[in-house]
Amino acid sequence: MYVAHESVHIQGGVHLSSQRIPTLEGLVQDVTPSVIAVEYDTNRLGRGLYQRMTPNDVNCGFRLAVEHNVPVALVDTGCDMSAVNDAEECFQAERESIHRELGLSCEFDPYAFSVEETRAILADFEQRHPAEFETLVTQRDSVIAGHLNWLQSQGETVVAFLGANHVPGVVDYLAEGTELSDAVVTEPPMVSPTEIRNEGLAVWDARVQAEELSSASQGQPSATEWATSQRETEVATVPYSNHCSGRRRTACVLVSILRRSVRFSG
Repeated sequence: MYVAHESVHIQGGVHLSSQRIPTLEGLVQDVTPSVIAVEYDTNRLGRGLYQRMTPNDVNCGFRLAVEHNVPVALVDTGCDMSAVNDAEECFQAERESIHRELGLSCEFDPYAFSVEETRAILADFEQRHPAEFETLVTQRDSVIAGHLNWLQSQGETVVAFLGANHVPGVVDYLAEGTELSDAVVTEPPMVSPTEIRNEGLAVWDARVQAEELSSASQGQPSATEWATSQRETEVATVPYSNHCSGRRRTACVLVSILRRSVRFSG
């Protein structure tokens, strides 16, 4: 799901879809943005971003920011995420019922629905659970759109990776004639490529040390040893490779991050 508004290019889909990664990579390559915006906030930044092995649009955004040497904007900053999580559980519990009522597929497919079909899904959810809709969609759409509007006003070219459910509302807020309060049109927290490299490597170092202790106790090669042996192979250069799992997947990503750190650090 792709929508552009002036200098803001929005790609919406399922956060945890590995199918989506090539699309995100291609969009950044085509647009050459000055900022990559992700649906993430400062409170979640320190717990889980660098440890996550599952491909998702957020860690893809951080990886692409390092590759293209641009900052990441955390455009979902400013919401009560505990309330959001409760509302998300409500939406997921109703999702299949809403899809059946509208005659839409219930498959977990990031490319299944258009913007208008997504609007219909959200309208149905709003009718069933107005309070949860306000928390999950309306409030966050205005916060995300406010941050994107601010970036646009500064002359930035932005590629934004959002969940599909936020695309209709954010696009509406960005459209001419739609009012955004001054309270939400603010500069989003930004993370530089250097910060991404430094934070990511610190987390991976700690994780690899723990895995080396575990491997040694089991008499297996450590992640570092395995990564070193694979340094020149294709599998070690592919972030989040499907060829690896568990400890070896960690090594794949570690080698990838280290290579990119060397490439962009001088």
